[in-house]
Amino acid sequence: MELLNTPYGLEEHLNAICQQAPQFGNLYSSWELNKRSCASALKQVAQNYPHYSVHDELHSQNVISNMEQVLGEDRIRKLSPTDTWMLLQLAYLHDFGMLLLYDNIENEWKSADFQEYFQECRESNNPSIKTAADYLYNLKENLTKADFEKTWPLHVRRYTTHLIARYYRGKHAALTNQYIANRLDRWGIDLSHNGLIQPRLIKLLGQLSMLHTCNQEDVLKLDYISNGYAADYIHPRFLAEMLRLGDLLDADNSRFEPTAELVTGELPQDSAAHKGKHEATIHLLITPEQIEYRADCPNHSVYRETRVFLDWLESELTFAAINWLSLIPKELGGTAPRLTKKELLLNGKPDIENTSDLRFGISQEKAFEIIEGSGIYNDKMIFLRELIQNAEDASKIQLWRDLQKRPDLYLVDNADKNDLSHLQPYDIKAEAFDSYKITVDMRQEPDEKFRIRIIDRGTGMSVDTVKQMCRVGTSYHQDKARRREIEAMPAWLRPTAGFGIGLQSVFLVAPVFTIYSRPEEGAIKVTVESRKKEGYVQIEKGEFWEEQGTCVEVILDKEQIPDANDSLFNNDFFDVNYSDKTLNLKYEKIFRTVESHENSAFFPIELTREAVLSRELAKTDWYRFQTEKCQRSASLRIVRSEKGGLDIWDTKTYTLLHVAWCPVPKGEFSFKGKRIEKDDSLYAYEDNISLDIDFYGLDAKNYLSVNRQEFKADKKDEIEKQVCVITKEVVDYLLTLDDICEPLEDKLYFPLGGSDIFDFYLNLWQIADENQEKLMMGSPKKYLEPMSTKVKTLCWSQGKQYELKETKVGEMIENYKNFNYMYHDFNRSFSDIAYAYCCKIANTIAKEVNFQELVLFGHHSDINIPGTYISQIWLFPKADGILAYSLDNAPAEYFEMSEESKARYLKALYYGQNFGGTNDLPRRYAIPALKDYSELTLRSSDVPVGFLINDTRIDAWTISPLLSMDKSVGNCQKPEFIVRVTQSAEFDKLADYVLEHRADPTPCTKEEIVEAYKRLLSDYYDVMHEDEALKEDGEEE
Repeated sequence: MELLNTPYGLEEHLNAICQQAPQFGNLYSSWELNKRSCASALKQVAQNYPHYSVHDELHSQNVISNMEQVLGEDRIRKLSPTDTWMLLQLAYLHDFGMLLLYDNIENEWKSADFQEYFQECRESNNPSIKTAADYLYNLKENLTKADFEKTWPLHVRRYTTHLIARYYRGKHAALTNQYIANRLDRWGIDLSHNGLIQPRLIKLLGQLSMLHTCNQEDVLKLDYISNGYAADYIHPRFLAEMLRLGDLLDADNSRFEPTAELVTGELPQDSAAHKGKHEATIHLLITPEQIEYRADCPNHSVYRETRVFLDWLESELTFAAINWLSLIPKELGGTAPRLTKKELLLNGKPDIENTSDLRFGISQEKAFEIIEGSGIYNDKMIFLRELIQNAEDASKIQLWRDLQKRPDLYLVDNADKNDLSHLQPYDIKAEAFDSYKITVDMRQEPDEKFRIRIIDRGTGMSVDTVKQMCRVGTSYHQDKARRREIEAMPAWLRPTAGFGIGLQSVFLVAPVFTIYSRPEEGAIKVTVESRKKEGYVQIEKGEFWEEQGTCVEVILDKEQIPDANDSLFNNDFFDVNYSDKTLNLKYEKIFRTVESHENSAFFPIELTREAVLSRELAKTDWYRFQTEKCQRSASLRIVRSEKGGLDIWDTKTYTLLHVAWCPVPKGEFSFKGKRIEKDDSLYAYEDNISLDIDFYGLDAKNYLSVNRQEFKADKKDEIEKQVCVITKEVVDYLLTLDDICEPLEDKLYFPLGGSDIFDFYLNLWQIADENQEKLMMGSPKKYLEPMSTKVKTLCWSQGKQYELKETKVGEMIENYKNFNYMYHDFNRSFSDIAYAYCCKIANTIAKEVNFQELVLFGHHSDINIPGTYISQIWLFPKADGILAYSLDNAPAEYFEMSEESKARYLKALYYGQNFGGTNDLPRRYAIPALKDYSELTLRSSDVPVGFLINDTRIDAWTISPLLSMDKSVGNCQKPEFIVRVTQSAEFDKLADYVLEHRADPTPCTKEEIVEAYKRLLSDYYDVMHEDEALKEDGEEE
């Protein structure tokens, strides 16, 4: 019988050499032992990769066969014994990293790297991977649902396997190197057999195995030749390239276990495509001279997967051909095989136009152009918010780094300085935030230009950061090292911005901007052009910026800044022309734009005009939540707010709340201190509650739109639920308070239901004035029934306190002029919680002014009987915003009131706190005339048209001497403050007007008017600075 002509292979060659040269006998002996050990171990790969192509002994044998076919018998016979031994070992070892140890998986699952990968899976465009990650992420919540599927353990097993396999697949080559470097001890395999084979060669096996998934250029970094076993030589580059080709060419139909899908269930999308690629192979030829490949793909996904394989194969063969003489042992000679046939069919037909792998794409340049003209931002001044946001983000990262380096320097005494994972904002010293001050500086430049600089003390921008900035929409989170740093930060401290789009907003107002920055590695200057120009980014190194941090400089035409044309000047009756009026409007627009976006600044923000401080935005005072005055309830920390009501910090959700009483339920949303557009559909309205919510614990990428001005549509249901929970928690807490008026004293109102009925019938009474008695006593039925309607009132009881009672409208109207009245903002719906507060506040007020009878109304201007005027006014410091008054038949010449009430009205000279005030416009205000300054009294009819009189029953007014831009004047000493106000042209015109129209006919000089105003300004200064002193004392406590 004639023997078959079997190919001469690597294993046969090694055996033959070792028989001819006994000194190499250990190579063949160790190979036979290692082959059996590795083949046994590789069977376990399927445990963690059941849905992958097989990576057991069958794959190893295929790799050996492919290397043999590429080399051919002639070249195999010329191989050295060590090269041959190494090729055989590599075939069995290169995928050893796909064997996973359980304890390694368990530890890795807990790692930051795996959790980062898990989050990437949840955001993946691969539906199979996203489904798996989302299922596991939501499992805990779903298990609480009674109707949740009973088969969930099977899905958990399947999805967990898919995620683990995908995670380790990209690491398996490096893991092989790690295993071999540790001599495969955990696997009970000794590749060197007690040192028979040099450890150097064993270590090289690991390095070569790792290279089978690395870049081609890494192969050329290996040594061309090195000592082998005994007196032999090896060729590392050759070995690495043979492994790469042998592994890549294992493209035949046998790679997937036919029954695997029946056992594991439906394959994930990428595994199904990979299996389809192998099944689509209909022709494969491998010889030392040429390689041919043909596949017929059943669908587009398999076609795309096969195209990737063919592109990879063609690239690898090209690399081998170009570098062949640098790779192979010189005695082998020849050339690399060429890819002479690559035929790819789609359902039996060529994809002539190559459209199966066509994808929609957009260049970076075009993306920038689209952003500039897209209308993502509906206000071109939004660039100020974006630049300030970037400055805050860089400052937050720098603060975090500093906290880690010097916790003792930045944290309060009772904070945990060894574990920052549970850090709260109030654990940081108040003065620490001041170290990261942000400055917005404005300056007029020549040629009608305007320069704006945003300066921070943050991390600075490196060259790599600038490169990242040039990629549209990238953020800190796309940088892997930076993302890990950010994920270690508390959620409330993490940055929010995306560089590319945020900085693009500058091009709404200027074609170019400049960045001066100093990171740790040295200063740079970056010039950034719009795509409307060349679009280049130029980077220069040098001493451009002295301090660590960044300065973004924008020079724009003055016309790009809209005027602050909301009556800043024109609505003031006493306005005079200014030489720099237009410029003031530009500055004011910038100031107001910045202020409009900042609910409460995280770091101090200074607004300067030519380096001189003009305004400083209020920053969040986190330290209040650390003081003894802070109340604690479960996860909530509660303090009194400077602007009235309560400020609440939720330590679990990282949510900052401001709650106050309010006539109409309302609320405002912010995201880490930045206001976002209000969406009434999200607000859980609670009658008489104002609830502002600032979300610090949410992730901007997941919850905010591209322009970060509103919530994403698909997140609104989740936000609405969260708001409802927060609102309920807050209201429940308020109802538990023993002393309700104290913590909410600044913003309390009395929205008693029914007052609208009373108002209506008072107007009816006015119309029928001459028939009053008939109307009250003998009017037709249609009038009698309403008069018997009951409304809720507060009446002084024998127990010497106010009690809530019901009184007939008719009984109240009869004695209308004999009552004392309390003003409160009006709301038609009255909640139970408002009733709980009503009597407590009334009784607090009763201790100061003992009214025997007290009636509560809505807006006092709604009830107006001809011939009646307000004659006395009380404002109560324990219930700021509560106005009590009495009526008389004649108007008052001026009002006498307590020092507390007087102080409240003096504050309204600038701030316009409208306790019966006259004007909400930004230029000047007016207050009810006070006895101490009676020379300044004007009647309502003589108040200029520029002022809105909203209560005609107050007929004694004093016009404020302060203008809207006089706020900064109050920072100087009192004498200078008075001089600077009273020596202006605007004040001189005001004094002339008051002298001419004053209510008192007694002769008076202009000097006396000026002196009265000086007394008024002196008292105003004292009141305002007394408030500041009290505030400072409170902070020290």
